[in-house]
Amino acid sequence: MLAATILLIVTTTASAVTTSGGVTATDLSVLQQRTCGATTYVPSSTPQLRASVPQQPDFHYVAAQFQLLGAPDRHVVADSGSIETMLGTVTTWSAPTVADGRYVFRIRLQLDSHVPASPWGAWAVSPPFVVDVTLPADPTSITSTDFPEELYGEPTGLSPDGSVTGPSRGSITFLGGADTKAFVYSWFGAFFGVTPCPATTSDPSGGEILTTGGRAVLPVPPELQAGFHQLYIRAVDRAGNWSSRTLSYFFSIAPYIAGATPGSDRAEAESVPVTTRATTYVERRSSSSRGAERVTVTSRPGQRVALQVTAPQDATYGIQLAGTEGDHFGTVNALVDGVVQLDPHTGAPLLIDLYRATAQHIEVFVGSVALTAGTHTVTLVTIAPNPFSRSVRDHGVVDHGNSIGLDFLRLVQFP
Repeated sequence: MLAATILLIVTTTASAVTTSGGVTATDLSVLQQRTCGATTYVPSSTPQLRASVPQQPDFHYVAAQFQLLGAPDRHVVADSGSIETMLGTVTTWSAPTVADGRYVFRIRLQLDSHVPASPWGAWAVSPPFVVDVTLPADPTSITSTDFPEELYGEPTGLSPDGSVTGPSRGSITFLGGADTKAFVYSWFGAFFGVTPCPATTSDPSGGEILTTGGRAVLPVPPELQAGFHQLYIRAVDRAGNWSSRTLSYFFSIAPYIAGATPGSDRAEAESVPVTTRATTYVERRSSSSRGAERVTVTSRPGQRVALQVTAPQDATYGIQLAGTEGDHFGTVNALVDGVVQLDPHTGAPLLIDLYRATAQHIEVFVGSVALTAGTHTVTLVTIAPNPFSRSVRDHGVVDHGNSIGLDFLRLVQFP
């Protein structure tokens, strides 16, 4: 027989329904239940059923019987048998392990349970509830065009005097499974408390954001300071269960620039002058940013693609290149105003390999240079292709793995 737990410290003033066999229990509930909209969820495979046993004068012994019923056909899933309890208390029973699904439970009471053949009172039936202990799928990705991973993103909205100067400079996108109804997130890596269930509206300040089709877009708070940041997320399902895995994302916010507007630190490749003898065209389906992408098709190493960018003032700038990796794109060196950018680890010319078997957008750090206010030239020079690059015919040119797909250049201004 399964044991009952009797909570003597909890009493109820609920009125009892007197029947020929005794009284009817009241206040039926499940200890772990969470009400989400019109549905009550229980994130436990051993639901703890509870009910109030009303006070009755002139009776000393009382028994209770719980039955867990499957819904909607009300078949008996588990039965507590007769449990000794006390009048004027709350009594509970832990049901055996059950599968996810929809249930109700019922309870009846027997007064004078020590008297042979004492009748049982009427069944009291609980509202339906859903047992859901299946965790949501783990988050699948965190991405951002505004704040690329491990690189500098848009400038902060926090001025040097600590005042917030404007709205968020960008956003970060979370992706999860179809059962993900919200994401909880943290800037510190620690999550506190348990989400009762996904809220009806997103609460970015409280660390929860709702999804549409498993996707959510988080505006980055403008008060985040310039520098390195860590973001952690977990998926939440309809019942408030959290995913087992935490996904992390690391990025840096560029320093504050007075009067900066979103995107002002970017030079879209399709909009800036290009100096090249190769075939170029604009591919509007390939962009990872808000514009299109310029593709330069070349059949030989040594081709140069030069783009002009404008520095708003004298300062040190980090230059980041956003483009496409693919199975017929080339390997390039980068020059700024004719000066070859070097790999900080080896001292050799920086090698940017745009080859990848499956096409995807990337953003890479080209270098950090001191620029005067005005126009400057960033040049990409194709070198020997990756050995795995394939040859294709593109816009009438045979591409032997030397082409470049360029989305934008980003100038990150440092203090």
